[in-house]
Amino acid sequence: MKKEIIEQYEKLAAPPKDADGNWYRQRGRKLESLVQKLLDLEKLEPRMRYRPEGEEIDGSFLLGDKVYLLELKWHSVELPASSIYQFKGKVAGKLLGTIGIFISLSGYSKDAVDALSLGKTLNVILFDKEDFEVCVKENYGFRKVLTTKLRQAAEEGIVFFPYNSVSIQNNLKETIEPTLPQVLSYQSVSGSIVSENLINRINTDIILICEGNRDREILLGFMKKIMKDKPIKRVTIVVAMGKYVMPKVINSVRSQVDFDTDIFVIVDSDGEIDKTMKFFIEKANLKPDNIIITDPYIESWIFSELPDRISDYLQRSAQRSNQTVEQYIKSIVDSIKIDDLIKKDNSFEKFYNSIITKNSRM
Repeated sequence: MKKEIIEQYEKLAAPPKDADGNWYRQRGRKLESLVQKLLDLEKLEPRMRYRPEGEEIDGSFLLGDKVYLLELKWHSVELPASSIYQFKGKVAGKLLGTIGIFISLSGYSKDAVDALSLGKTLNVILFDKEDFEVCVKENYGFRKVLTTKLRQAAEEGIVFFPYNSVSIQNNLKETIEPTLPQVLSYQSVSGSIVSENLINRINTDIILICEGNRDREILLGFMKKIMKDKPIKRVTIVVAMGKYVMPKVINSVRSQVDFDTDIFVIVDSDGEIDKTMKFFIEKANLKPDNIIITDPYIESWIFSELPDRISDYLQRSAQRSNQTVEQYIKSIVDSIKIDDLIKKDNSFEKFYNSIITKNSRM
């Protein structure tokens, strides 16, 4: 069954070149079927697509004695806050304490996660595509991801916590590993997680906390380019999916690293450099040297003039060049001269000096 689920997902994740609107509509329905198989496999008693009076719910499942509601989305662009708030309202109208699980395989806009985090009540947990791939490909993957996210939501108030982080070092290879390493023991009789034990702490020299997935791709692109000429430290990148939720993510990750591991935040100024610096000093207990503020956005590193509606621009440009957005970003980074960017942008110079080894500093 697991192999069948993986194969089905891989087909859905690779649209044919001639895919039309009907193909994508069919993909949405097939995603529901895949999720039902996945939850059945993990004995979570799914119930898919039902219609309470006046609304539609994509699904629900049972974990322990608690019912969770499901929302599934797979669009071509990141979802805005409004999409999540609509689901949040559905959840709020159910039994007190009900939690909604929102799975978006197209990700979320940065402001979406911040907006949800700043609300008065937290009743929705977010999964993105990378979280979902863990659910699909690992044994009891959905339980692993869900229990990790639930604990972060309960302890830190984090609506989106990435199950995996990306580490990179001088062999140019990216390593995907759990952000918070854990061992989860599964009891088949009761169908529950019966113990949770921390294992080795995160093994890294530096942790970079960034706002979104596109920020991570830009950082990875530059690190790969830099390490062709200079040795770098082992760097682990954690995506917080929002500016104002970042201190909570930093606090959670801080407990998993050795005392001498540096934690840096790379964050957009949004036109407010001093305010942003003060926020992270006070809320995240970071030193100014560990706060890298890109002004106004990290995309300033790759564009001499920032285009309007950057996300849309990158999406259109990637499609015109028959590339993914990640591939398109890499092609831009490859064309940039590192020495020129260091001279031009203080935030990039700060990033550069933070990741290279001491004997190779500028």
